[in-house]
Amino acid sequence: MRVVVAGATGLIGSRTVARLRDHGVEVVPVSRGEGVDVSTGRGLDQALRAADVVVDVTDAPSRDEGVGTEFFTTATGNLRKAATAAGVEHYVALSVVAADRVGSGYFRAKAAQEDLARNATVPYSLVRATPFFESVAATATAGTQPDGVHVPRCCCGRSRRTTPPRCSPMSRWACRSSACWKQPGPKISGSRTPPPSC
Repeated sequence: MRVVVAGATGLIGSRTVARLRDHGVEVVPVSRGEGVDVSTGRGLDQALRAADVVVDVTDAPSRDEGVGTEFFTTATGNLRKAATAAGVEHYVALSVVAADRVGSGYFRAKAAQEDLARNATVPYSLVRATPFFESVAATATAGTQPDGVHVPRCCCGRSRRTTPPRCSPMSRWACRSSACWKQPGPKISGSRTPPPSC
């Protein structure tokens, strides 16, 4: 099997590449360092040639909604176009839990990416990850105010409630495994939330 990993040098991507190679999968890493740019489409047609699966673990350069939406719609659009032209059997995209329910910021940008995946002709899977354990420090730093640390409510799939919903963070290692575990098999499209790792 030939699997293209877009975002191959990032924290999730590099681990995804290693995991797939550990299982004997032929991996084509896609990143600007490899001469392929998902934002411009440069090198994608060559990288996706004879690919069976595309695993998209790219991430926006900012959590800003406008920047994120522009990145994900452009990158996913370019990947989708190249995947269709190459006859790719399956497209797997890493997303976030509640992307379709939280109408602001990074979640809205990820929802736009999911919509593009759903509207493609290539069968797809959306792997929705919960927040990473490794992001706790960054979240606390971003929420630091003069009167304390303001941490956003976790929105892991619950509807609006008066009490914050419980959320099960996961490790980046578990997320990498989740992105790898979706095989082309039957032509079923949909979303999955991987189980948290403890």
